[in-house]
Amino acid sequence: MVEREGGKEGTGDHAAAAPPTSPLSFPSSPIPHPIFTAEVCLFVKDAPGGGAKDAKKRAAEAKLAAKAGVTKVLAVSKLKTKFEPHEAKRRLAGAYDLFLADARVLPMLAKALGKGFFRAKKQPVPVDLTSKDWAAPIERAVSSTYMFRGGGSCVNIKVGRTAQGADAVAANARAALAAALPHVAGGWAGVASVMLKLASSAALPVYQAGAGGKGEEGVGGAAAPAAVEA
Repeated sequence: MVEREGGKEGTGDHAAAAPPTSPLSFPSSPIPHPIFTAEVCLFVKDAPGGGAKDAKKRAAEAKLAAKAGVTKVLAVSKLKTKFEPHEAKRRLAGAYDLFLADARVLPMLAKALGKGFFRAKKQPVPVDLTSKDWAAPIERAVSSTYMFRGGGSCVNIKVGRTAQGADAVAANARAALAAALPHVAGGWAGVASVMLKLASSAALPVYQAGAGGKGEEGVGGAAAPAAVEA
């Protein structure tokens, strides 16, 4: 199935089988037309004599606000204290388009963020902040989209914003599908359907597997192989 959240279109596939992923670990896909264009929040570790203060300085030096939209740097300790109430967590989830996190603090975040982040698919994306160059991994993360395993065998992938236009969304969908297939058991043979929808629209079939396992054309008039051509 496919969904749209927070003004974004999404695409996804209904897979016959897919490997499970942990709540804070999910496959990513670079896309030609980035969809995370608003503000980004970065979670960092607490460190003696450093932590968020040092991270904010490094973010400013790397010009992350201009390059990747990182406008908030938040230490794990501050997350646990300032945003402990459920309502505070809800407001935080709605305040930023994307959340990133130093990969070293990822195991600490599931409980600290709460279920609301996961329902909104706002769980933070891990980035490697052990090198001197913070800009490169953060820009890659912001320029990608992510594959979320829903209930049952449904996989959800956001592929665009309505303001981007049909060509940009289609290009993103092709790139996302190509990146998602290796994570679906059997590749195309394991995909039952691919659909495109907005938050308040019906799901429009782009591809459906036939009774004999062969792809049938959907709304876009494209069978499965055409949907993932680069």
